[in-house]
Amino acid sequence: MTVTEAIQDVINVYNRVVDDREFERLREIFDAETRYWLPTGLHIGVDFAIAGLEEIFADGRSTRHWTANTSITQLDDVTAQAVSDLFLMEARDGAWIVTIVGRYHDRFRCIDGRWIFAERDITYVPIPPAS
Repeated sequence: MTVTEAIQDVINVYNRVVDDREFERLREIFDAETRYWLPTGLHIGVDFAIAGLEEIFADGRSTRHWTANTSITQLDDVTAQAVSDLFLMEARDGAWIVTIVGRYHDRFRCIDGRWIFAERDITYVPIPPAS
């Protein structure tokens, strides 16, 4: 597997872990040093990331995270960065509705041949007013 494929796989695992509410699986792709920005603030370390996601999704809503237009740049043998567009859909009234559009800014590190998130941040794209 190439570095680009391995990092894309980490991004894909994140999407499924969050949507399936299998937050403990974040331990596969985060560690004690991962810096993770959520709407509730900065969470440092996988334990705080899990707690933050459990708080955000405590209402039980169904979501699907879709990332697209991912650009991955390997900086050296053990660090890389990526930028991806995000579309968050929520199930409402029998349909999937896009509720958030944004852009992820990620940094990755390789530990013992395994790529994980070093940082995950998002910039939200405001919805333009109806014309």
